[in-house]
Amino acid sequence: MPDGLTPDGVDLGKVPLEPMLRRILDEDEATFSWTCTVLGAMSGEGRRDAGVFLLGLLSYYRGDYERLSSVVRALGEFHSTEAADALTAELRRVPSTNNTRRYLEAVLEALASLPDELARGRLVTLSGDRSFSPKRRKRFQSTLWDLDGDDTPHDGGW
Repeated sequence: MPDGLTPDGVDLGKVPLEPMLRRILDEDEATFSWTCTVLGAMSGEGRRDAGVFLLGLLSYYRGDYERLSSVVRALGEFHSTEAADALTAELRRVPSTNNTRRYLEAVLEALASLPDELARGRLVTLSGDRSFSPKRRKRFQSTLWDLDGDDTPHDGGW
């Protein structure tokens, strides 16, 4: 049986990374998105190499927000300090414009999907950072409320 295939299905912890790396350079957006999803699932199964590759794609596709959206959604599966730091850096790096809002929303959703110990402190810091507009700070705070699962606004140290 090929690597990663078992009688019960696919073991993403054993799937070779190299074929995924070749597919990621495909010009077809659907193929690119699918490959990012698989890399994210692999990183979620403990494949740090897949997560590290996704982190590299943030730099490689730096100005292509459509492709970056697929990358950051996949990074939400890579539960690591490096992924949390990279997602937070993207929120700081990319200005909020009509062209970037959907991308920034994907970044924020990916950050919020990380475990609480990786996401919460960063969201608290972002919520209080006056270099962001009041609207963006409010969006970060709203994401914190969503993590808490309540509708009651509370002071997170702002």
